[in-house]
Amino acid sequence: MVSVNSNFTLESMTEIWGNMLFWAFLVSTLVYLVFGIACALSMRLLKKGVSVFIAFLFLGFGELKVVSVDAVVCAFVSGVYVTTGWTMPYYGAISWGVGISVLSLLLNALISLTPVYSFL
Repeated sequence: MVSVNSNFTLESMTEIWGNMLFWAFLVSTLVYLVFGIACALSMRLLKKGVSVFIAFLFLGFGELKVVSVDAVVCAFVSGVYVTTGWTMPYYGAISWGVGISVLSLLLNALISLTPVYSFL
């Protein structure tokens, strides 16, 4: 078992990428699951059969975002750490993973709230 202290560092690219992606995956899963359940509960009042499907749809799109976008960003960051010769502390992987996931969620919210006609 690995304890979180300042002596434990991640050195290889796969260690850094895997830990960052784990935390990004965990945060995105929790956020999209909460939003999916909230949407399912609000849809339950309208249509009975669709509400559970909506929750799994939210979760599926959240995981698709993690696999497509967050994995690439985590690979870029871990590549920079490896090529510069820096070692990443374990809490750094937590910070990067959560930060990448939160930034991606905020950008998705901003894009979805922006009206289409503002770009024209």
